[in-house]
Amino acid sequence: MYTAIVVAGGAGNRTGFPHNKVLHEIHGKPLVAYALETFKADADCDEIILVAHRDELDTMASVFAELVDDVVPGGLTRQDSVMSGLERARSEMVLIHDGARPFVPPLAPLKKAALDEGAATFAMPVVETIKRIDGDTVIDDVDRRDLVLIQTPQAFSRSLLVDAYAHVADRVYTCEAGLVTSVLHHPVKVVQGDRRNVKLTTPEDVALLERILP
Repeated sequence: MYTAIVVAGGAGNRTGFPHNKVLHEIHGKPLVAYALETFKADADCDEIILVAHRDELDTMASVFAELVDDVVPGGLTRQDSVMSGLERARSEMVLIHDGARPFVPPLAPLKKAALDEGAATFAMPVVETIKRIDGDTVIDDVDRRDLVLIQTPQAFSRSLLVDAYAHVADRVYTCEAGLVTSVLHHPVKVVQGDRRNVKLTTPEDVALLERILP
């Protein structure tokens, strides 16, 4: 059993929306509802915690009352927001997910990897050619064989992730996999992700998600 912690408090300024991007509707449904429904349908999901902006707590609690077990306030950083969810989580395994990623890949391999290793993340191999530049000039090739694009959900032993946060010091990490590997030097198992697991970041992503989502 696991707790799903869905982080949905980001401003999403790059979308240009006048509202929180996770509330943007695709096919008449708020974006974050797609992920929440996936977790809700998983028999292994013990509870769903939605981390929201403090100004949107009542809205989120009302709109998603049938899909989530708790709505908690986020913090100034992603780390603060995830920790807020962790403090409420009951299960020893936690899955951390970006609310702006509506398509959740099949979870079985991620859960198994987390049970075996204590930490796991979805990721996709980099297939495009990567170059290092100086200003607007190409200066070198970058070997992409060891590069991946990180996706969520990421799955962890709750106690491991809490321990990592306890030793984080002043550095800000953009994902929990980086936090665990950097702070605790604990390996994070990479699980094959899915190219449909797109994060809504710019207005152009809406058209893509409209094609991906049912």
